[in-house]
Amino acid sequence: MDGGIFFFLLFFGFLGAIILVPIYLRERTRQSAHHLIAQALEKGQTLDPALMKARKSPVTRRARASPAASFCWLWRAVLSAAATPFRRYREPKRRSSG
Repeated sequence: MDGGIFFFLLFFGFLGAIILVPIYLRERTRQSAHHLIAQALEKGQTLDPALMKARKSPVTRRARASPAASFCWLWRAVLSAAATPFRRYREPKRRSSG
């Protein structure tokens, strides 16, 4: 396998994992809560109306300090890693004595 293709697949696989894993975990949490409520109803338990109202409302997230700054640092790290193979070591110029 060519090195460029490997890097391409690795980069976009990692990027996809960063995006898709939190979405998958959030959906799994919602399904688990739904399953728990369904089991409670099957057993004849009554549910608090406030619980059902909270279930229907969108999930509130914690505010992040600065998403733009986080993305900026991530982008710098990616560009630095991508540019590493293209950097060349240059020896310092030697002064001639005389």
